[in-house]
This record gives sequence, structure tokens and C-alpha cells, in this order.
Amino acid sequence: MGRNKKTKRGGRLRQIAAGLCATAATIIPTVASASGVEPPPQATEAARRTTPAARLLELASEYPDQVLANRAMRRLRAEDPDAHQEILLAARFARAELPLARIVARTDKPTLRLFACDCAARVAPLYERIGCDTKALESARAAALATRPGREPSTPATMDVGAWPSPTTVIDMALAKVERDVAVFEMEVEREATVDTGAVSALGRLAFAAAEARASRAESAAAAEAPPAEPSRRMVAVAMAAAQAIDDALLVAAGGTVTRIATMREAIAEAVYLDHIFRTGDAAGAIDAVFRELAWQRAHLHALRARGDASRSG
Repeated sequence: MGRNKKTKRGGRLRQIAAGLCATAATIIPTVASASGVEPPPQATEAARRTTPAARLLELASEYPDQVLANRAMRRLRAEDPDAHQEILLAARFARAELPLARIVARTDKPTLRLFACDCAARVAPLYERIGCDTKALESARAAALATRPGREPSTPATMDVGAWPSPTTVIDMALAKVERDVAVFEMEVEREATVDTGAVSALGRLAFAAAEARASRAESAAAAEAPPAEPSRRMVAVAMAAAQAIDDALLVAAGGTVTRIATMREAIAEAVYLDHIFRTGDAAGAIDAVFRELAWQRAHLHALRARGDASRSG
């Protein structure tokens, strides 16, 4: 467990460091254009007709438009319908998720904390129906709503051409930004350590208690009365995904890293999909339900941003 946390943290720090060049390009926007940067090799590969199906599946999550426009998809639909369907679905999900990821990246943290709570609340009933409560999520949302009017400082605006710094100064500014990002990330990790996220653990205790009760009844020959109803394994599986989303939302709301929103949304998608398919057996309908949830998330974040801008201007 400790090693896993260190690996995740190291990966996050590498992501921050990898943004160094992007920071310099933001400060001097003509750097990229002046160097004649071509499309990434992966984008070209995603559009190439000779790219194998397995590789197209990998590229679909980052370059969905190129994959969907690839003429090889037509041939694949006839030769391997299952692979075609898998790639098509991955690209469709990416096209739905990437715009939301871009909006999240442009949104201030107070708004994202409220957004995380609202998203997790959508699947909270799937968690509550097996006997657990979501009071912690309700309290976190109330706190996020109370603190939301104060918007955190945004990144500096792009400089005028005449004010561009020298390349050495650009590197110094970029390094300073990376150092600030690392410091912010470490502070977020410290905040997360103080948060008591108990949705998953509470569900685990409930499942353990149910298993012990079941074993006790099996050993007791005198148990003539009807045993109390227990949640099915399917309900527990759905509730576990919802619990993970709730715990991620609690961490974000408490000032933890907003990158947890991505894992929270994955957990929400899993909960929605499993709940629908377990109730109806309709896989296509379950996928549509996930797409509807993604559409709601985009619309809701747009609405939160608009309300926040209106309250600040007023």
C-alpha cells in the first residue's frame, strides 16, 4: 500500500515536471509556432490506415477524432466486428470525456470542489440503498458551497510582444512555476491525510458483518425464523463503485488534489453502468446511461462556472 502511494505520487510529480515546456510555450506563445511543430506522432499514427487494431484501441483515448476518421475502421468493421465495436466505443467515450477534462482544467478549485460533491451525489442513492449513509458528503458539499465565492488566483495573462522575457528568464519562470506546483501538490496531499473518507470502509464493514451473520445462522440449527434480508452481491458491487466516487469527492472537497476528479468520474461511470445492466440486462442501454451522465456533468460544470462568474461580477 505504501509503495503504491509513493508510485502514484511520483507519477503526479513527473506530470508536473513534464509541464515545464508547456509553461514556457504559454508565456511566449509564438515559441511553438515559430519552431514549426508538427502534429504528435501518435496523432499521425492514429490516422494511418496501416495501424493495427490493437494500437488503434490504445490511441482512441487520446486521439478519438483521428481514429474515427481512419479508413481502416471501415475494413475492420467487416473483418473483425468485435474489435471495431471496442475501438469505436473507446473513441466515443474519449470524445465525450476530453471536452470535460479541458473544462475542468480551466475551472477554479472552489468550483471544482462543489462540482465533485454534486457529481458524487448523483450516485449516492446507489450507496444508501444498502444501509449506508452519506452525511459526510452532504456536509462536504455545504462547506464547499459556503467557500465557493472566493475564486483562487488564475495564471498570469499572456505578455505583450514587447514585454517578452529572454529565454533564460523564461526557463527561470517555468522552473519557479513547477516548484510552486510541487508545493501546492504536497500541501494537497497533507490535506488529504487529515480527511476521514469512510464510504468504502463502511461498506466493507457492512459486508463483513453480513458474512458473519450468515455464517452464524448456518451454524445454528435452531434458527427457524426467516433470516433478515441481505444486499445482493450485485448491489454491493454497485455500491462499492459509488463509495469510491464519494470518497474521492470528499478528498477534493477538503482541499485535496483536483486530479482525483478523473478517478471519481470513472467510479461514477462504473456505478451507473453496473446499476443499469444489473437491472435491465441491456448493455447498450447501460452505455447510453453513462453517456447521459457525462453530458450532465459537462452541462452542470458549465452552469456552475456561469453562476460563479455572475456572482463575482455582481
